[in-house]
Amino acid sequence: MNKTSLLLGNGIIGIVIISLFSISFSDEQISTTRIIPIDETIAIEKTIMFFHAPEEPSHYWGYVEGKIANHVPGFAVIIEMHNEKESFPRYSQVDVNEDGYYEYKFRVKNVHDGELVWKMEGDYRITIFKVVHLDPRNNFV
Repeated sequence: MNKTSLLLGNGIIGIVIISLFSISFSDEQISTTRIIPIDETIAIEKTIMFFHAPEEPSHYWGYVEGKIANHVPGFAVIIEMHNEKESFPRYSQVDVNEDGYYEYKFRVKNVHDGELVWKMEGDYRITIFKVVHLDPRNNFV
């Protein structure tokens, strides 16, 4: 059984990156997920997706959300957002609810006194790190 089958078999709901009221994202969201074992029972699930902030964003907020079917309690989700034009990536630590749901809300643009002060622009790589239980029937080492 390959890693993709394991993820589907565990009922993990695909992570969706969307913005409030649909800020422009591509029609087909492409992502890659990799399982990195920590020990024999838990692993880091690393998912990479891409987000495009348009030149003229129509909304103030965007968000990253998901539900982890096999979440290890006590571990937060780490979200990294990186744009090649920016020197450093942004990191956020997000708590996971008891049912495995998490959500990170971020500013797409900031307006003060009717003037645009700041906005996200261009292509961003979003990397999501989650700690998950391994299925003991599979060998990832």
